[in-house]
Amino acid sequence: MSPPGSRSLAVGRCSRSLAFARDDSHILPSEPPAPSPQPLTPPMSDSSPVPAALSPAEWAAILQSREQLEQLRDGLLDTPFSPHGIAALMLYQQDFGFTLEDVIDEVEVGAYCDKMAGENEASGNRGAAETFRLLGTRHRLRAAKIAALLPPLDMLTGTGGEG
Repeated sequence: MSPPGSRSLAVGRCSRSLAFARDDSHILPSEPPAPSPQPLTPPMSDSSPVPAALSPAEWAAILQSREQLEQLRDGLLDTPFSPHGIAALMLYQQDFGFTLEDVIDEVEVGAYCDKMAGENEASGNRGAAETFRLLGTRHRLRAAKIAALLPPLDMLTGTGGEG
């Protein structure tokens, strides 16, 4: 039985129930979207890596003082949006942002980890089974965090949404 507030996400032949602190049903489909007529975007090649968001010197300056970090954040919050909302808006449609494909990938990896946990448990390798269980949980949590940064699913797939 799924915990209250959970949503089911079916990807390929795998179906998993994910629990969230808030209602994320807007992004996690019960069925995967129909395949796009266009192929999935290939991953970025090693020749074009995503550049670091801040230089080591910039990170050092910001992380040196928690107060400075809070002041910087407060300066960015002069909007009607929460910090979470601002993060979502800043990442949306950026090369360094997230996509529905990222959510699906993480859910699929979590399902694979569950399968491997079961196989290892059945063969008596409890240590590996526990490792796979923990990895599966981390991948599903990562999928939920990414999904929370995306627009509602129907807006991503063009199947409706508020106009």
